[in-house]
Amino acid sequence: MKSGSGFVMKGEGTWRLDYCEVILSDWVMRAIEGDEVVTISNDYFRLRRPLERRLYEIGRKHCGGQPKWQIGLPKLQEKTGSNAPLKKFRLNLRQIIADDHTPFYRIELTGDDLVIFRPRNTKTQIAPTITLPDWAEEKARAMAREKGRDYHALRADWLAFAQAESAKGNPPKNAGAAFLAYCGKQDSLR
Repeated sequence: MKSGSGFVMKGEGTWRLDYCEVILSDWVMRAIEGDEVVTISNDYFRLRRPLERRLYEIGRKHCGGQPKWQIGLPKLQEKTGSNAPLKKFRLNLRQIIADDHTPFYRIELTGDDLVIFRPRNTKTQIAPTITLPDWAEEKARAMAREKGRDYHALRADWLAFAQAESAKGNPPKNAGAAFLAYCGKQDSLR
């Protein structure tokens, strides 16, 4: 089977993409089927610096939902693939820490060159106050699938929003209905 695409004529001399087929490698398919793929926040795409994006990817993979994950600065530099001198890498990391734009994770650098990743909100902070009923989760999964969206990313984004609103004294009256309304307003990716 080959990768391919199809075009249809939209008007005189203009074409638009009708479909696109992509063949994934075996290892990508095994990772998807084994549920070994992590979701990426939409805010990831707002990060401007490549190093900032790579740090988020590393934090997402290794920290996950743990309360913290730490790594030595030289080893982190190796994982990012940076070829800058360690002194320059440290300076760049300090700037990223000062800007504090990394979604979901806060990064710290200790005096002895230990880099610590911590989630901004742990699951225990979100889960007890806002719970989604099973019926809402089932409907939201179907909506996400229909729109070509990642259900887990939608859920995480909505829970973060709902938690922030709750902290301001504006909790959702019906979490299930509010979550479904949020999912319904998301644009389709198909």
